[in-house]
Amino acid sequence: MITNNIVLLMETGTALTLATILAAHLVTRYWKSMARPFAKGFFKGLLWFVLVIAGSLFTYSYSLIMSYGLIGVEWFVIYGLIILWFIREIKVREYRLRV
Repeated sequence: MITNNIVLLMETGTALTLATILAAHLVTRYWKSMARPFAKGFFKGLLWFVLVIAGSLFTYSYSLIMSYGLIGVEWFVIYGLIILWFIREIKVREYRLRV
């Protein structure tokens, strides 16, 4: 199963990251008219990805709350702050594209 093989997951993530960075570089270098729409779509996709991860983290932290009580609440807050920080960073960069 793919979730049991962490090396395969990391390799897949690295390949997708490198492909995205290469595509962004090529678009900004050779196709300047599409650079803004590409970045806009990239940030929208990144936001959706972060929200999917957030759902998994909040589900996990909810199970920690039910199992361990206060320790689960602490992890819930930590996960929430991390996700909010990611969302804020994405929104700041989206705003910079509009200005």
